[in-house]
Amino acid sequence: MNKYFEKAQNYYTVDLLHKVWEDLDSGVIPGKEESAFYNEVKSRKDSNPAPFDIEQYKALDFSEIINELPD
Repeated sequence: MNKYFEKAQNYYTVDLLHKVWEDLDSGVIPGKEESAFYNEVKSRKDSNPAPFDIEQYKALDFSEIINELPD
């Protein structure tokens, strides 16, 4: 899991490119069918899915989980 997060937290540029990806994917920026950028990112995302749901992971309350562990 740490390796996945290290890859995801690269540079400011990666964040900006991700925003472009999201806008293309959602249709805010039209033309994703012809976009080399979109198709390359989609291909990589499809072949390397996250090993878990990131939003569910972010929503976990680890303090509750830790409190439930035996001493």
